[in-house]
Amino acid sequence: MHENNFYFVRTSDNQFIWTDHQNYKFVWENPKIQTFDYYMLLNSEKDILYYYYNFKIYQFYGGDWKKIAATYATDFPCVQLLSRAIYDFMETDITDYAEYNKKTRIYHEMLDNWSPLGEDFFKLERYFHTELLQEWYAICLGAGKKSIAIPNINFNDLLELQDCVDSFIAYSCELHNKEKIQAREFNKKKYICKNHKLYVQELDKQGNPTGHYEQAICIGDKFSSFYAFPDDTYQKNCLEYPDAILLQAEYNNIILDTYQGKKNISVQNIQYISNDFNDKVTWNISQMAQEFHKSLSKPELLDFQEKAVKSLVEIYADMIIDRYAIYRSEHELVGSYEFSHEEREKMALSAVAKIISEIKQNLI
Repeated sequence: MHENNFYFVRTSDNQFIWTDHQNYKFVWENPKIQTFDYYMLLNSEKDILYYYYNFKIYQFYGGDWKKIAATYATDFPCVQLLSRAIYDFMETDITDYAEYNKKTRIYHEMLDNWSPLGEDFFKLERYFHTELLQEWYAICLGAGKKSIAIPNINFNDLLELQDCVDSFIAYSCELHNKEKIQAREFNKKKYICKNHKLYVQELDKQGNPTGHYEQAICIGDKFSSFYAFPDDTYQKNCLEYPDAILLQAEYNNIILDTYQGKKNISVQNIQYISNDFNDKVTWNISQMAQEFHKSLSKPELLDFQEKAVKSLVEIYADMIIDRYAIYRSEHELVGSYEFSHEEREKMALSAVAKIISEIKQNLI
């Protein structure tokens, strides 16, 4: 009863497998975690709000591994509950509270979790024979509507399963934190102050600025959403300032008017912003042209004086489209979703060209 039948194996592509190498293997992979705050790091499992992963069961026959069950766990994932159930078995004495059969002289305990949506599930059982002084276990692991029951595993097998699921959970948390840190490092290059505005820069896949701007927030503009970290550490949660107004943008620091008063924030700590369109979604071409004209800095006004409409569309299209939500139906500038993406994009760029043309005419 002491030799292993099942072992924990972690592959190079991060599959976490509990297998006896000849009959069955149970595979956990591709985890994704959501936290209570979208931008926060995981300090422990308690910070997990939603946990997603693939769970698959394979059986070996015909000289190869055949997948017999699979699920994508979403609403009721049980890998954490399985880990806790194993710990309960490890840390308690079965004779203290488990059901005892005097006839067979066996204590029996069962812990299980059955997903109401039929995702992944388990039934874990422990037995102890008082006369033989032997303890053994049984397990049933399932995915979807199929499951595999293994009636006799020993203590070492259970330790291997514990190592497997705990390692998978630890990897899931590490992966989440790595992705969040990479995203924050990426965003450190995304925002810049220039011409007394807050610009959102377009970055390439390596995180380098392309020289093109996606958004431009002007002094007096209101944010519908604004998320930033309070400092340069990764341990604190991201702060949200809804309906904040931009008061100043200089030297890569901005000052916001928020419901908590004025806040001075480094652009390197910004994670996400969204402009508040207010009544701009009902403006016509002339109104948008007049407002955008007023928002232009001296260097940008020179652009409009010296460059052709086509060149200006390439430079300012994204800023104008975002600032006035050109794709919103209230404008009636872009067709509905019965049109293809390419057709709607042409309509949006046509509207931008009209706005730019009207600004140039006013500069003559």
